[in-house]
Amino acid sequence: MTTSAGSTGPVTDALLRFAGLAVQPSVGDVATGGWVLRLGGLPAGERLLIDCGRRQASVVTTDTWDLAAGDDVTGEMDAIGPGSQFRWLRLSPSVAFVDPFSRAVLMSTAARRA
Repeated sequence: MTTSAGSTGPVTDALLRFAGLAVQPSVGDVATGGWVLRLGGLPAGERLLIDCGRRQASVVTTDTWDLAAGDDVTGEMDAIGPGSQFRWLRLSPSVAFVDPFSRAVLMSTAARRA
């Protein structure tokens, strides 16, 4: 994950990709405390694509960003935090690196090893 330096407004339509091997892969927004996660595992060689704007997810086995190229796992996803009843993840800019004039979207990831 990389930060989105210079962000001036919330990102509500992020497309995220998480590479396996992982159990319960999750991505969170540091500013709001919101998280999106998959309760199942992600084998080595597979990638979890998460479309936060459309609230869809897919597991693919190739290096692609196309959700249609994989197996739909939308029903295996969960979202927690502010606004999670109508969106999966809102990436919100916040003060970055102690500089009150800079903004960045800071994300956190988590997963357990299989």
